[in-house]
Amino acid sequence: MSDQTDASMLDEETKATEETKETETKETKQDTKAEERDSFFEDGFGKWTAALPKEFQKDERLKGMRGPGDAVKRMFELEEKYGGVPDKPADYDFEMPELPDKMPVDEENINTFKNLAYTAGIGKAAANKIFKGFMEYQAARYRQEMNDRKASKEDAIRILHEDWPGDEFNKNVELAKRVYRSFGDDNFKSVLNENGLGNDPSVLKFLARIGSVISEDLLIEGEKGSKGAEESVYDAAFPSMKDMPDRQ
Repeated sequence: MSDQTDASMLDEETKATEETKETETKETKQDTKAEERDSFFEDGFGKWTAALPKEFQKDERLKGMRGPGDAVKRMFELEEKYGGVPDKPADYDFEMPELPDKMPVDEENINTFKNLAYTAGIGKAAANKIFKGFMEYQAARYRQEMNDRKASKEDAIRILHEDWPGDEFNKNVELAKRVYRSFGDDNFKSVLNENGLGNDPSVLKFLARIGSVISEDLLIEGEKGSKGAEESVYDAAFPSMKDMPDRQ
């Protein structure tokens, strides 16, 4: 009986000791939380930020940080992740994503991007990620534009074949081309190409009607200065009227 009593008393003593430790641990945690709360302003900024220059005291990047150590740690983490700012804009090394064939790439725009990234203090890795994402977006737009132009040209050819049956198609398309080559200046060509009007059946019909009322001699004379190099410029600037297929 005595052994059982001693054992029971021992168990109670151990239990009491454990409860005391648990209480002390809870009190310590509560004190720590209270201390942490006391070290922050109501808006979530650490009171340590009051020692910083005024323009940095409420910088959102410091919100929730318990002290300068947190800020330094965050700075090192970001620098390791995104890389440092290079010494000069030319030191950025951008990775070019896969682009569609014949998609133009403007080197001047790339240099402008480098200058902007440098001025904004963007690290190499972050700048490369932004650049690559932007070029992928541009590539997607270019592909969509080319698909739209192709569909637009196919629609124009179909409509014109319906309105100009048989030999009329080739005859009127040639008239439209001659008017375009003879009288269209660079601004006119740019407007037609950039706005997609070169694939508009109404525009082609309009040019063909003009050609039908202008003498053949005048059209031929106007085209004399449009051969050779000028012809290649025309083909590049106005692809919607180049190599129009014959009616099947």
